[in-house]
Parts: sequence; C-alpha cells; structure tokens
Amino acid sequence: MEEYIQDKLSNLLNALGVEFNHIDIQEGKNLSEENQYMINIATSEASLLIGKKGNNIIALQHILKQLMKKKFPTLRINLDVDSYKKRQIENTLGITERHVQKVRESHKTVSLPPMTPYYRRIVHIFIDRNYPDILTESAGLKEGRHVILKPKA
Repeated sequence: MEEYIQDKLSNLLNALGVEFNHIDIQEGKNLSEENQYMINIATSEASLLIGKKGNNIIALQHILKQLMKKKFPTLRINLDVDSYKKRQIENTLGITERHVQKVRESHKTVSLPPMTPYYRRIVHIFIDRNYPDILTESAGLKEGRHVILKPKA
C-alpha cells in the first residue's frame, strides 16, 4: 500500500512541478481510532504546498484521495508537509489546554479562536478524552466558527 501511495503522490508532485526530498508514509490510527496512512512530504517548497492557512495541503490531500479512491475506496489518509499540520495541532491543543485552565478557574464559558472544521474536531475529541469536567460546542458562522468550552454543571 505504501508503495502505491508513494507512486501516486510522487507522480502528482512531479506533474505540479514541485521538487521534494522525501515522502514518509506511516500506518497508524487517527483521533477517532480509525486506521489511516499518515504522509509527510519533506520539501524545500513547503510554503507552496502548504498555502495560505494550509489550504493547499487540504486541496492536495483531496486530489490524492480521489486518485486512490478507485482502487481503495475506504482508504483514509492524512497528508502533511514538513510537519506543518502536526505543529498546528500541537499549537491548537496548547491553546486549548490554557483555555481549559481558565474555564476551571473561573467556572465560566470561554471561546477559542476561530478555526477550521478539522481543528475544531480535534479539539472536541481532545477535550472529550482528556477533560471529563469540560463540555465543548461549536458556534459562529463561516470563517468565524469556533469552539466554546464550558464547565460541566
């Protein structure tokens, strides 16, 4: 499987004219405990592949999924570039933990900054698994959508 993913992604990157040093592919579990392939592209052109707010990674991951879909319709992949998404997740969870402490100290609702559906889902799962005394909900519209942290009554 890894070799097939490697070939498809290499061909895609070459077709886009993007140079890359290495593609690391590992099988593992995502936050929902589903099997997935975690793919990280090492490149000197990271900013091009990442794009504004990670939008190019999202698009590239979608294209790769579509290329893989015919042969592997249930395949789950998580594409990253120079560990950008990994660092973003760590940063998001760090912010979340600081806000959890504020909720615990004040016993009041706290809003996190706006974030994409991907990162909101990560926050919801993280809180559910690690902070049984905190509830989460999403609020807001479009780019202003965010997670609200509340103390359990």
